[in-house]
Amino acid sequence: MEVAVLVVFVGLVSAALFGSVVPTYRTAAGAEVGERALVAVAGQIEEAARTPDEVIDRRVAISLPRTIRGETYAVRATTTNGTPTLVLDHANAAIGGETALAVPPRVAGVNGTLRSGASPTVTVTRRPDGRFEVRLQ
Repeated sequence: MEVAVLVVFVGLVSAALFGSVVPTYRTAAGAEVGERALVAVAGQIEEAARTPDEVIDRRVAISLPRTIRGETYAVRATTTNGTPTLVLDHANAAIGGETALAVPPRVAGVNGTLRSGASPTVTVTRRPDGRFEVRLQ
């Protein structure tokens, strides 16, 4: 009888934890990892965009966590109110975010998408007008 009560108790506690507490915690932790990854990627892109004038093309490898909460994700470039912005897209709607990029005025634009499962890179290319184009790949 004591063993049966113990088994039922352990089953109920496990069901309660894995039914609500653990998934909520995983999502909160995933959101935090996502925010940190987004800020780290923004810093790497901003550093790559500070390309010296004499450089024509520059390719920089970007470091990203392979997954967040067990899922791959993407970081895409967009423009918000004229400011280059990075957006984190994840399968879980609670994980995501966006951050503005602080790039030099000579950067004509930032575009493209970084995918976490691949080998993400940033390419900075000087255009004929002397300005730079930043491409996420």
